[in-house]
Amino acid sequence: MPVPTYILCARGVSEHPQTRELTLFSVIDAIRAKQVGPNAIADEAFRFKIVSNWMREDGDEDVEFEHEFAAVSPDGHESISAGTTGLRFDPRLRFQRFIVESKGIPVIRSSGWLWIVSRLRKVGSSDWLVQRCPIFVSLFQPVTAAATTIQKGDPD
Repeated sequence: MPVPTYILCARGVSEHPQTRELTLFSVIDAIRAKQVGPNAIADEAFRFKIVSNWMREDGDEDVEFEHEFAAVSPDGHESISAGTTGLRFDPRLRFQRFIVESKGIPVIRSSGWLWIVSRLRKVGSSDWLVQRCPIFVSLFQPVTAAATTIQKGDPD
């Protein structure tokens, strides 16, 4: 069975086309997000890339696998951030890398750990191999104009 080697989230990713060397820009382990409305929906404009790497073992190149990314919010709600992808390991390469752009973070109702998940399984199996990347999300209330108005005669 393949071995999970790493999963990271970053603002930018560059991969050299010949050597497959990978450069990550602004690795993310925490997000500060504005709370909007009673459901505390985090800012959806926040985009990042998810990079997941799996190492094949001998014999894996003859097996059909499927892979998917998911996000698990602090309240335990899971959303699939990219569809399920079929995979057959290239016998010339030891590692299989997945890179996907997140279209924003899922609905977050409270501060806490957002888990970005990369999972892989044999086609037809119900058991996933899983690797997870933790991101701490802290929500804050936006400051309103009414809260920042200083009354005339106030000492401050």
